[in-house]
Amino acid sequence: MPGMPPTASDHVGKADENKKFGLGMNATHPTSAGWALTALFYSALHYTEAYFFNSSVSLQNHVKRNNAIKFDPKLKIIFPHYKYLFDYSFNARYRLNRYGKADVDKAKPSLDAVERHIKGLL
Repeated sequence: MPGMPPTASDHVGKADENKKFGLGMNATHPTSAGWALTALFYSALHYTEAYFFNSSVSLQNHVKRNNAIKFDPKLKIIFPHYKYLFDYSFNARYRLNRYGKADVDKAKPSLDAVERHIKGLL
């Protein structure tokens, strides 16, 4: 429903869609690889948002979210994976790093770790 805040289930659904989209892209061109990596990062973001929703925590920006993940006793174990995906996305979007399919393949295990851990907590 328009205007309604997303639920934990909505965040998981969006995360699953972003993962499917990112992994389904033909990432042989640097632009498509960068967007695939960005989709994988946003998949991880929505998985963590589902966790924070259930914890009644609202985070309004990346810095606050990164810190919350880094210091949350249940999430700090996945922070290196989350940060890895964040850095790939940031570097593709703002530093104009050129990536390829090998980078998307390297990022997938980090997303899998975030997804597995978060879904185990929900």
